[in-house]
Amino acid sequence: MSLREFRPNIEEQLILEDSEGYGSLKEIVGVLQHLKPGEEYIKKVHDPDSAPVRQMEAVVANLRKAGLDIGKGDMAFGFKMPLPKKGNEYSRELIIFRRR
Repeated sequence: MSLREFRPNIEEQLILEDSEGYGSLKEIVGVLQHLKPGEEYIKKVHDPDSAPVRQMEAVVANLRKAGLDIGKGDMAFGFKMPLPKKGNEYSRELIIFRRR
């Protein structure tokens, strides 16, 4: 499936970036619900102190707890954690996409 980039408005972008605690998990889930089938949102994760995979797994788990139907299989939303390019191990992308 070819995915299109989700283009949030300014308010939605502030919520998704969670700059200075602007967006609660419920608000983030609300914005992600606006994704249309086949759209994706890419969250950059950079953590020089640890492996970003744990941080991304925590984000997905928290979104699930906040009510987003995210996971593998028949869930409405899916996610990917592509491997980083060599030399960029502490910077990753969490891609959240809508299936249906």
